Amino acid sequence: MFSYEANFDYLGLRWEQIDLTGTKGDYRTYGELGRLPSCVFILPLFNSSLQSLDTDLRKSDRFSYLLGRIAYDKTPCRRLDLIQSFLIRATRAVEGALEFLYSGDVMNAWTMIRVLIERYIWMAYILRTDKAEEFYEFSALQMKKWAYRAACLGFVDPEAVEDYDDEMEDALGHRLGRPAPQWDQLTVERMCLTAFDRPLGDHIYRLYQLASMSTHPSMDDCGEYFRVASVMDMPSGHIGDDKPLEEILQTISDVFARLISLAEAPVIDASTEVFEEDRVRMFLTLRHEPGWRDNELLAGPLQ
Repeated sequence: MFSYEANFDYLGLRWEQIDLTGTKGDYRTYGELGRLPSCVFILPLFNSSLQSLDTDLRKSDRFSYLLGRIAYDKTPCRRLDLIQSFLIRATRAVEGALEFLYSGDVMNAWTMIRVLIERYIWMAYILRTDKAEEFYEFSALQMKKWAYRAACLGFVDPEAVEDYDDEMEDALGHRLGRPAPQWDQLTVERMCLTAFDRPLGDHIYRLYQLASMSTHPSMDDCGEYFRVASVMDMPSGHIGDDKPLEEILQTISDVFARLISLAEAPVIDASTEVFEEDRVRMFLTLRHEPGWRDNELLAGPLQ
């Protein structure tokens, strides 16, 4: 029987019941080459940006796992649930960008970079303004609208959407005559200026604009300009120039590192309310993929 609480509000608990990891189905298995996708080792450039990404991807996995365990061991929190969802989506965007770069598709790599930048901006704004509840309920209403559109296109069962709608109305109170979610629908520029101090806010917004320009249709939709820019015409012939690739990798690494840093304090604060602080610190230093073998280390909630 459909339950709003089990299937929408308490997402962390739902995934814990499904895969016993608390990672919303985003379980990771590390390979012999480390946390980075294997494609990066074939890229013409392997530098400190990629090494930093390896560290931050591992942190993201562990933060997400901790948040899933917290949702299982205590009453789920919408603020923490948003952080976990943003971490997972940002992590996938980083991996997607690297895969596109490996295949030579710079334009679609920028599309993934935009996804990453947006999650950083939204997380920073929500945490700085303490708007998690407002954004969560606004997003819930948007998801309800999306569900009906998906049903019209045949992607989901209309009856299931109606049941979902009824449950959401009861939980969030968006029936006729009740107030809609009070989420500030600011422009991205205003969100940047509110979430970050200058000059960082200006810099992040310019990065967002650059990524957006590469995402929208254009006369250079195939990315020919970037391919030409990565080649120098030398007397001895065409020699690859790594600088454009290096700058893109640096951007991915910098933005992702900032997002991880943003999530770190609330994740650790919440974790140490449920698990012993020494266990949490030790868990965060481990380099294997988080999973069942870490359960004994965390050892459940404090008595």
